[in-house]
Amino acid sequence: MKILGVSLIGLVVGLAMLSVGFWFIERTWPALPRRRRPSGALRTDLIFWFATPFSARMAQFAAALLAAVVIVLVFAVGLSCGTSLL
Repeated sequence: MKILGVSLIGLVVGLAMLSVGFWFIERTWPALPRRRRPSGALRTDLIFWFATPFSARMAQFAAALLAAVVIVLVFAVGLSCGTSLL
């Protein structure tokens, strides 16, 4: 299933692989050995991993749309004045 061009299965597989890798690193060489992980940290991590690719894709589309609108307006103003602004 693809949502906005991002495969949900790819996200799950990537999340699982990175989770195992970072879990191993954190257990082997903890940055703060005596500090406990907050209870809501897993939920926050999951929301971040699933929301970031979708929001990045939307931001990329919005930026491309804005650039296209600016280019069209620059050429439209130039054509209506009889001279090109570029």
